[in-house]
Amino acid sequence: MQVMNALDSFVGLLSVDGIVIDMNAAALAAMGLDREEVVGRPFADMLFWNWSEALQSEVRNDVAMATSGRVQRADRTLRLGETHYVHFECCLKPLLDDTGRVMQVVWSAADVTARVRQLEGVNAALSREIEERRRAEALVLAGEVRLRRKLEELETIYREAPVG
Repeated sequence: MQVMNALDSFVGLLSVDGIVIDMNAAALAAMGLDREEVVGRPFADMLFWNWSEALQSEVRNDVAMATSGRVQRADRTLRLGETHYVHFECCLKPLLDDTGRVMQVVWSAADVTARVRQLEGVNAALSREIEERRRAEALVLAGEVRLRRKLEELETIYREAPVG
C-alpha cells in the first residue's frame, strides 16, 4: 500500500465481483473520501463515474472484461469533487494466479487532461485552417467562373465584330 500511496496516478484493487478492495491516497483525495467510504463498494458506483449512467455501464463492462482475463484501456472523463471534470486514461488489468485464473483486478488511471486540451487546440487550429482553405478555394473558383464569362464575352465580341 505504501507504494500505491506514493503514486500521483490513481490506483485501486478490485475483487472479481467489481468490489473495491483498496484504493490509493491520490484517488481517495480526488473524490474527497476516506478509504472506509470506498472499500466494499462497487467500483462502478464511485464518484468518478456515478454522474453518468452510460459511463457507469461502460465501467461495469470494462470490469467484466477484466475479470474474464482481458486488459481494458479507455479514456474516460472522471468527476473529481462535485463539479470538476478531467480526462483520464484508465486501465483495468487482471491479476492472475499460477493457473491463469483471475484473482483480482488492478485499476490505474493517469490524468491526460493537458494532452486532451492540447489536442483540442490543435484540432481547433486545423479546423480553422481547413475552413480558411475552403474559403480560398471558393474565391478561386468564383474568380475562375468570372474569368471564363469574360473570356466568353470577348470571344463573342471577336466573332461578331465586323472584319476590316
